[in-house]
Amino acid sequence: MDESVDFKMERGYSHSKQYSIIYEWEIDKISTFIEMSHCSYKPFILKSSKFSTGSSIGDSWYLQLTIEGGAEFMPLGAHLAVLAVKLISDIENKEIKAKYLIYMLNNKKEKFTTKFGTLNHPYSKPAYGQMITDPDYSDPDDKTDPFSNYINIEQLFKYKDTLLPNDTLTLCVDLTVYDDREVSSIAAISLKTPQHHLADYLKDLLDTGTKSDVVITVGDKKFQAHKLILGTRSPVFDAIFSHDMKEKKENEIEIPDVDPEIFKKLLEFIYTDKVSDLDDNAEELLEVADKYQLQLLKDMCTVSLSQTIDVENAIPIMLFADRNNVQQLIEYAEKFIIINFQKIKKTKEYEALETSHPSLFLAILKKCAAENKI
Repeated sequence: MDESVDFKMERGYSHSKQYSIIYEWEIDKISTFIEMSHCSYKPFILKSSKFSTGSSIGDSWYLQLTIEGGAEFMPLGAHLAVLAVKLISDIENKEIKAKYLIYMLNNKKEKFTTKFGTLNHPYSKPAYGQMITDPDYSDPDDKTDPFSNYINIEQLFKYKDTLLPNDTLTLCVDLTVYDDREVSSIAAISLKTPQHHLADYLKDLLDTGTKSDVVITVGDKKFQAHKLILGTRSPVFDAIFSHDMKEKKENEIEIPDVDPEIFKKLLEFIYTDKVSDLDDNAEELLEVADKYQLQLLKDMCTVSLSQTIDVENAIPIMLFADRNNVQQLIEYAEKFIIINFQKIKKTKEYEALETSHPSLFLAILKKCAAENKI
């Protein structure tokens, strides 16, 4: 006789969201601080600005650099002088689930973790570290050394050209914070069928030209497109197809002033809201996005440019933003220039700014003076 069996399957899930940040802290004139510590019987302490991963628990952190090895270490030997690096939470009485890696950047902006031991473990609220008084301590390369978060100053200066370019020490922390885990259970199996997103169908339309009703000639290339999609996304294309113009009658458009590859990426955005290799083409795409009034693409390019700004390209990016009236990018570039003024004023771009754009040159000087950066 057949027997029926009631079968129930239940599953439980524990999940937590993670938030990550890489924080970079540049400390210039580091040798001056080390020299100052030699005259003191107390540790010399520097603190970074505060930063956060943006997690839901409202985490707040800072790095603390302690120069230990002043006057009281001298009888034991200068080799005991060290830099101690700590990650400290600014939240009191709250358990934080996190992991982190502290490291240095060398003169090529590469991660440097080999010569002087670093920490890579779950975060716990550190007690104030006891200073090293063991005269046998000398080798920071020793993987068994319990003080692996200490950087031996004598060893550090042996590699100063690599690790202290322009007398600047750059410390970084790669930090991940986890939300409190949530536990849930379900009593049934949920089946999800593969979904093809609308953007995928529209990309297929663009790639195949299926049911296209307009041909766009850009340089030596022709693109088959769809008036409804172009006109819906861009007010400029909408005007072309709505008025009694040659392009409307002949279903052909000629665009002479845009690079074909850039226009291809413009169409990709119009059809899918995405752009491949955006960072490599941000300036050109921003200009063409402005021409066809695609504000979202313009904003994406603005974010991309702000993320790639550095000492060498800060002034060119500011000038580009000024030409294209991108106020948000202008302000961001100006702030970056003011913060890094001592380095940027040595670049050839800065030297040319006074002649090519005197009003911008004076504006930056005034703001630097106001913030005591000159």
